Amino acid sequence: MKDTKLILIEGISGSGKSTLAQFLTRAFTNQGIPCQWWYEEEKRPPLYIFNDQQSLQNVVEALSSGRYQQIIESVLEQWQIFSQEAQSSEKVIIIDGSLFGYLTWSLFPLDIPNAEALDLLGFRVYTPSLGAAGAKSMDDPFEDTETNKKKTVLEPSLLEPFVGTYTFLEEGERRACLVMLENGSLIVDNMPQVWPRTRLIPQANNIFLVESLPFQVAFEKDVQGTIIGMRASGPALLFGSVDCFFTR
Repeated sequence: MKDTKLILIEGISGSGKSTLAQFLTRAFTNQGIPCQWWYEEEKRPPLYIFNDQQSLQNVVEALSSGRYQQIIESVLEQWQIFSQEAQSSEKVIIIDGSLFGYLTWSLFPLDIPNAEALDLLGFRVYTPSLGAAGAKSMDDPFEDTETNKKKTVLEPSLLEPFVGTYTFLEEGERRACLVMLENGSLIVDNMPQVWPRTRLIPQANNIFLVESLPFQVAFEKDVQGTIIGMRASGPALLFGSVDCFFTR
């Protein structure tokens, strides 16, 4: 892992790409290994040729009108630039969804012959050895998952002060966000840009990570030590922002 420069995580929607990416990011960070996770819905990932909704729409229109070769050439050029930058980077770069989630879902649904799409992408289908794929490295720093899980579990009595209803403004209306305690974990529901009923992972003091997302939640106290709100933060996204203060 010390010589790793790039980790690409691919799969269909909901398959666990971001969950794995977050796990790797935490594991590297805990070992003092610099890393950067690019979430697939971030506004300016290094492999995308669009950076907002308008430029994304332009790409969709080009694909729909049959100009997919132009898009492929732009993407491969972006890949070449990125690969050069990655080789000189001192960080391990983790990217989820930038291959299948970026190109294959664009090419195959648009009636482009499968063989042509595969040729454009330079793919060669192969079946890896199950034995090799299932073997664990002797120096795998992440294989002790039970130890890692214990580090993210707190006693319920320590989590109860965070439970409650938090309100926030959205499009001029005040809405409610719930923080609940279930099965020994904090669960957040109705937070913008976050999946319903998502677990909060203890990080440090009053700081939690939002499971499977590059977001952080920091609970704030008053001078008496009472929780008065929580602040969500994270990278800019293509379709909005998670940055918000929630009042308890």
